[in-house]
Parts: sequence; structure tokens; C-alpha cells
Amino acid sequence: MAILVAMYAAQKSKKQLRRLRRRLAFTYMKEIVRTKVNKFKSRFSKKPAPASDRTLLYILLGLLVLILIFVEPVVAIAVLLVGILVLLLVYHGELQK
Repeated sequence: MAILVAMYAAQKSKKQLRRLRRRLAFTYMKEIVRTKVNKFKSRFSKKPAPASDRTLLYILLGLLVLILIFVEPVVAIAVLLVGILVLLLVYHGELQK
């Protein structure tokens, strides 16, 4: 990638390179301002936080166990225990971060 940029820059004159550098600096500053404005706006937005994957998996596990309680209570308890074990083992690394 660096070689391609060097070859591209070698074909440009000093004036074009200065213009390109100014344009890059302006775009960079614009992006910095845009991210800061978005962070400021997001503090005051009233959108609810999205549900995490872990929460959705717990809800689905709960629904499955609730349905199985009426059909096969022993299987429901087994599914509940296995499901909680799997979720805890999968997301164990997330707790340490």
C-alpha cells in the first residue's frame, strides 16, 4: 500500500501535493468535529439502548423452558441447566474484560 501511495505521489507536482495534503487535513478535521458532535448529540438522544445478544438468548431460553414445563417438566429443567451452563461458558470471557 505504501508503495502505491509513493508512486501516486511521485506523479504529482508540489502544488498538487500541497492541495492534496490540505484537503486531507480538512477532511480529517471535519471528521473529528463530526464525531464529537455525534457524541454530544447521542448523550441527549432518547433512543433506548439496544438489547444485547446475551439478553436475547436468555429471553429465548426462558421461553423455551416455559413451553417445555407444560409439555415435559423434566426436559425443561435439563434444558434450563444446559442452556445456562452454555451461556455462562460462552460469555465468560466477556466478564473479564
